[in-house]
Order: sequence, then C-alpha cells, then structure tokens
Amino acid sequence: MASPLRCRPVLKSFRRNLWIWAILFAVTLLAYLPALRAGFVWDDDGFVTKPELRSLTGLWRIWTDLSSTEQFYPLLHGFFWLQYHVFGDAPFGYHLLNVLLHAACAGLLVMVVRRLFSHEERKSDPRSRGSPASQSGDNIALLSGLLFALHPVYVESVAWISEQKNTFSLFWYLLAAWVYLGIEGRADSLGQPGSNIAANAAGRPYAWYRNPRYWLAIFCFVLAILAKSLTATLPCALLVIAWWRRGRLTRADWMPMVPWFVAGAAFGILTGWVEYHYMGAQGAHFDLNLLERGLLAGRILWFYPTKLVWPDLIFIYERWKIDATAWWQWLYPLAAIVFVAWLWKLGKRNRGPLAASLFYGGSLFPTGGFFNVYAFKFSYVADHWHYLPSLGYLVLAAAGIVTLGARYAAAVRPVVIVLLVLLGGLTWHQTLGYRDMETFYRTILAKNRDCSLAHNNLGLLLRDDGRLDEAAQHFREMLRIDPQDADATGKLAVTYTRLGRPDEAIRQYESALRLKPNDASIENDLAAAFVSAGRRDEAAAHFERALRLQPGFADANYNFGNLLFNLGRPAEAVERYRAALQAKPDQPSAEHNLGAAYLALGRNDEAASHFTAALRLRPDYFEAHFNLATVLANQGKLPEAIQRFQEAIRLRPNHAGARSALALALTRAGRTQEAAVQREAAAALQQGRQP
Repeated sequence: MASPLRCRPVLKSFRRNLWIWAILFAVTLLAYLPALRAGFVWDDDGFVTKPELRSLTGLWRIWTDLSSTEQFYPLLHGFFWLQYHVFGDAPFGYHLLNVLLHAACAGLLVMVVRRLFSHEERKSDPRSRGSPASQSGDNIALLSGLLFALHPVYVESVAWISEQKNTFSLFWYLLAAWVYLGIEGRADSLGQPGSNIAANAAGRPYAWYRNPRYWLAIFCFVLAILAKSLTATLPCALLVIAWWRRGRLTRADWMPMVPWFVAGAAFGILTGWVEYHYMGAQGAHFDLNLLERGLLAGRILWFYPTKLVWPDLIFIYERWKIDATAWWQWLYPLAAIVFVAWLWKLGKRNRGPLAASLFYGGSLFPTGGFFNVYAFKFSYVADHWHYLPSLGYLVLAAAGIVTLGARYAAAVRPVVIVLLVLLGGLTWHQTLGYRDMETFYRTILAKNRDCSLAHNNLGLLLRDDGRLDEAAQHFREMLRIDPQDADATGKLAVTYTRLGRPDEAIRQYESALRLKPNDASIENDLAAAFVSAGRRDEAAAHFERALRLQPGFADANYNFGNLLFNLGRPAEAVERYRAALQAKPDQPSAEHNLGAAYLALGRNDEAASHFTAALRLRPDYFEAHFNLATVLANQGKLPEAIQRFQEAIRLRPNHAGARSALALALTRAGRTQEAAVQREAAAALQQGRQP
C-alpha cells in the first residue's frame, strides 16, 4: 500500500495541474468568445464534409482518394466527417471545438515545457523538486501556455474553421513530444548517456525500440502528420532539444529518430505532390529561381517574429515582389546569417536563443519559400503558417520574462498581467473579423486595399445578394490593381448586364477579348450582351465564333438556339438545342426550349416528348406544364391537357393566360360550369383583381 506521505505530493500536483488546465480553458474561451458566434468564411465549405463524402463510403474515399478533399490530410478530414455527423451544417460546434483544441494545445505546451525544465533540474540535482529552480521551470511553462492561449497571432488558426488542421495536428504533435521527452530519466529510457546508466552499463545502449512509450510517441506523431504534414518537422525539433540539453548529439540521439524521419519525409513528399498536381501550386505565380527563393526565405524569416512583438495582423498580406536586382532585399538573408552567427557565438554561454531559432527556422522550412504552396498565389506569408514555428520564440520569451521576474518581481509581475490582458483584448478584437463573409472580406480590405482576392470574393458575394452597384465597384478595384485581369473584366461585364447596362457590358467583354482573344466563354458572354442590347446580328456572329472555337460548348449552343428561335428560325434553333443537350444532357430549360421549337414547327409528338423530359428533370417547371397541356389539347387529349393546365395554375395561380387556356379546354370537354369559373378568374386577373 502506498504511503500517505507519498500520495500527498501526487495529489497536490494533480490539483495544481487541474487548476492550470481550468485557467487555460477559461481564458481561451473568454478571449475567443466572438468566434463562437462566427460563421463559415472563405473555403470552410471545402473542409466541412461535402455531401458526397458523408456516408461510410465517403469516409473510405477520404482515406484512399487523393483528390476527394481540399488537401490530403485523411485524419483531419475523417475528424471533420465525424464532426459533421454531430454538428451538421451549424458553424457553432466547429468553432467551439477549435477553440477547445487551442486551449488543449496550450495545456500540452505547459506540460512539455515543464518536462523540459524539470529534466534540467533533475540532471543538476535529483532532489530539486519544489526548489526555486523547479518553481522557475513551472513559471516558464505556465507563462508559455498563457501567451500561446491569448496571443492574437493565433486567431487565424482558431477562428477559421479550415485551420482546424493546425489545432488538431498540434495537439498530437505536442502529445508525441511530451511522451517522448518523458522517457528520459526512467529505468526503461532510450539508453541515452546520463539517462539510463544501468542500461548503458549492461551493454544495452539502444533500448529505445523495446520501450512501449517510444512506440506510443511514434503513434501520436503519425496521427499528427496525417492531420497536417508540417508536423513532420517534430524529429528535427527533438534533436534540437537534445542538443540544447547536452551541447552535442550522439548516435543515441539520432537512432530513435530514424523511423520518425522516414514517416515524416514520406508524407511530406506526398503532400507536396498533391499540392502540385491537384491544388495547382504551379505556373507563373510560382516561377522563382533558387536565388529568388533564397531572398524570399530571408524576408519570411524576419516577418513572423515581428508579428509576435507587434501583432498588426491581416488575413491576406500584401504579396511581395521578389527582385534580385533590388539591393535592399539582400539585407534580409544577410541579416539572418549574421544573426545566426551571433547566436552561435552566444551559444557557448547560453544555447537557449540558438535552440529557439533553430526550432523556429526548421518548423517554418516547409512554408519558408523553397517549396511551392498553393496559397503563395495570393501571399507568401500567412498567420496560420506561424502557429507551430512560433512556439520556440514564445517559450524563449517566457523564459526571459521569468528570469527578469526573479530579479525584479515587484516590477515585472504587474507588467505580465497587463500584457496578458492586452493580448486577450487584441485576440477578442481580431476575432470579430470572422463574424460573417462580408465582415471577413471588408476586414481584409480595411488593411490591404490592394488585395484583389478579397475584392473578387466580396464582389461575387454582393452580386449574389443583389447589391450590384457595390459589386461593380469591387470589380473595378480589381482592374485598378491589375488592368490586364481578364477575369475581373468579365465579372464586371456580367454585373453591368444584370444592372441593365448592356452597352457598358459589351465594352468590358470586348476588353476581355483583347486580353484573351480566343476564349469561347467570353465570345458567348459578349454575344449574350449584344442580345440584351437588341443587336441581334452582332450577337449571332459572336455565337458562331464561340462555336468555331469550341463546337461542343453547351451554353453557347443553348443561347444561340434561343436567339434563332426569337428570330423566327425554329429549324435552326432545333439543331442548336440538340447540340446543347448532347454536350450537357440534363438541362430542363434546353429540353423545354427544344420542345417549343418543335411545337413552332408543328411537330407535336416530338414537342410533347421534350416537354415531358423537362418535367422529369424539374417537376415544378410552369412553362413546361403549360406548353405540354397546349400540345395535348391540340392532339385532342383533353383530360390530360386539363390536368396539366390545372398543375400549371397550381404553380402560378395568378396567371391569366393559363386560366383562359384551361377554360377553353374545359369548354371543349363539355364542362361548361367549370369553364365559366376559369373565364371569370382570368378576366379578374386581367383587370388587376384577385379571382
């Protein structure tokens, strides 16, 4: 039986840990409270499980089909699959879980940092638990966790549902590190010098492969990389920690890491391949030579630490122009080299700053400029890429503050409290920008007016909401930023068309054609604008050009068919509609209009067949019901015609023409009383009265 004297410290430690976790969860929830009321933004719908993946078969596809999800992170998307079956399409549950994951990562960071410093204390004095040195390590750990929980630089990872890949993967990353670091100092440790003297003396210097805790750590690491490949840098981080502890690396440090490196490299290569082939991380936006990538990497290295010190944050930062002929851009990599050299010299007395910098640089390397990342198309930097790498400098800052506090406690403690409150307030304020899609994009544009992506997405959002003048303004801003943007020109033209300004739309489409001369889609849209302006001959010429460029273009065939039908050329319209349906079979409007063309040609049986096909695709299609009823009445099939007219009236009760046609069919069928009721209703509607 355990002695009460031994149990008491364990119980005290458990209570202390419980209080620490409770505090971290409380302050995190408080700081991120606005996020719980936020909606979906930008590409969240690409991560919340798509309808075609919500079954068990879909879950299998998530794990086996590289193209089934936004990025191939099967554990993450499997977790989203589970969340969908709990939360559905309501954003609250996803936001709450992400905030809780962030708080849990803060708690694990406390445990990892405490384990780092407790190891140093035990190494110098095995009886040091509870000593001032031990208390200092606990304070560094707690402050690290609080800084991580409250710093606004992490808002992007926590308030943006898509970035649950950060919080979820970091949870497993820190858990793997905590388990691995806890092996040292135990009787069944890794066999590293100074950590398992008995094993070394017995001639078993590499007992790591027999340790179940080691394999548990690897299991957690594999879960981390299956949630996000950036966590593959963990074995490098563990080697940095080993060097920081002892000032050198031995074979006993390297050997346990070999399986970690193999797993990490394999999944990292796979992720890079998917980014290139499935996400489109290639093309002109990524054409940087090795020298330019070095300049970019130097600038990125200095960018993120400034956001820790002065968090002036934007969701999409300005995309830098990398130019090897600009002398000032060389200052970034040169300053980085000088800084590392200084840290190396300082390392003879204190290895901590260099270790923190190595952790930061190594963790940032996958997104540091040397490899193509799809988001480089918009910006070379993003706050969510800093979520993991920042931990090195965060712990270093906490250690520095605690060291100062040991000397100047009376002055430092109130400053730390004010700092934490300030960071929590900034996080609260930053989180407000994620309330809804419109707020999200306007928040970006408030600080980055030249963000073409935000103008584009906000313009589309406003256009879909019917706020066409505002939408047009954002598309014009895109053209101010890049006058050669054919996509923006086309979107502005579409907006002008919806505003009933066809002449302006035509000018925009013609500008787009000058930028992209052989684009069938622009030719089709320009032709449609000419139709709206009543310039039918010019419209026909552009429809013909669109179809020469792309003969199987369904939309161009359909639109050209409509023009030909309105020009009184139903036989030619039939050919266009048939071509449209051959390219894109399930179009109810094309089926209906083909039926109308056959009806104009007097081919009633074929007309009836296509009206019926349109109704199979869209049962509530009023025009198809009405025209099919007309055909049936022409064929003398009065009961069926009456039934179709009645269905049309059910869909549009105030359609006078449908009631008049029904009255005529009822009269022909000898149902005069019902016919009289329908005639009276039609007359009332024509006079503007309700029947």
